[in-house]
Amino acid sequence: MTEILLKVFAPLVAIMASTLKMMIPKRLLGNEGWHWNPIRRFLLPPLDRLKRDNGLGYSAYKLDEDEYAGKTSLSPREVGIIIAESGGTRMPLSALKRDPDGDRIEKASWAVRESVDAEYQLHIMLFEREDGGTDVYAHYEKNAYNPDVAYEHYRGIGMDYAKGVEKTREIIPEIES
Repeated sequence: MTEILLKVFAPLVAIMASTLKMMIPKRLLGNEGWHWNPIRRFLLPPLDRLKRDNGLGYSAYKLDEDEYAGKTSLSPREVGIIIAESGGTRMPLSALKRDPDGDRIEKASWAVRESVDAEYQLHIMLFEREDGGTDVYAHYEKNAYNPDVAYEHYRGIGMDYAKGVEKTREIIPEIES
């Protein structure tokens, strides 16, 4: 029953999210949109518990070590500028990510895609380092905003860590692997 619900609701959520994305001023989805993460940090952990307790999936999880693209001395805001200049936008509806150790919550979540309805997206997650720099994680996945592949996105079908890391290093050449 859960899979049937996900197959029905994932495309509906994608349609609502892509419509909402078009209504939000672009600047709020770019590098100025730092307000999203405190909201996500507040709302997603209790939502995650509710979803998991009821067999409805997740809204927070730990990243895999294979998603690590590298580190840079640039701050998360500076890395965000680079991503935004490459066409990236904020991912306010993305599941909240923790680093593989579970110690840190992402500072920002970005997606780079050809269009809002592209089949795939590059998802980049930024974690602030103690020295003020940034640890960068990434994966290449089905586009969360495309209703035709929203279910596959949610289930991680077609996710490619290596391709995400490679594409991220092309966008952010300051990364040290």
